[in-house]
Amino acid sequence: MRMEWGLLPKALLSWAWRSWATRSLAAGAVATVLDLAVGLVCLHVAGLGTRWGAMAGVAVGAAFTFFANRYFAFREHNPNLAKPALKFLLTTALAMLAHGQLVVFMRDGLGVPFLLAKLAADLCVFTFGQLLLLRFVVFPRPVESGLPALAEQTGYQSLQLEREGAVELPRRSSRQAVPSRG
Repeated sequence: MRMEWGLLPKALLSWAWRSWATRSLAAGAVATVLDLAVGLVCLHVAGLGTRWGAMAGVAVGAAFTFFANRYFAFREHNPNLAKPALKFLLTTALAMLAHGQLVVFMRDGLGVPFLLAKLAADLCVFTFGQLLLLRFVVFPRPVESGLPALAEQTGYQSLQLEREGAVELPRRSSRQAVPSRG
């Protein structure tokens, strides 16, 4: 079977857009622009120090990030706002402290320009660590059991077909021995 190469990018883009990680990273990119703008204004216009400029930018970016991730990335429609907001505030506060220290170390200790120090700290603290915290702590996926949930999570066509009754996958009988790992 020959695969059409023109369909691959379209399918890949479609898969990426449906992914919570891609949507969360897109929200994070917009939040980063807000974050940097506020940080630069605080630093160069308001005359605040590096730490305060960095933390103010993160606070504005974090507020945007929470709502963008809640409604756009993770499509959370639970009316309960308090519990995820509290989790988000706690994880973001800890991340802000680490982020602020990293920016101060790079800018004031190593002489890295503010914008580069801030972007590097954003990548280290918010892009990787916070992405996982958002998915698994702040906006955890509801626990579902059974074959339909497994098929939806994994995307396996055979499981989806079995769920619809079109195919039956082989089952291990209760009498078959389970292989040992010895």
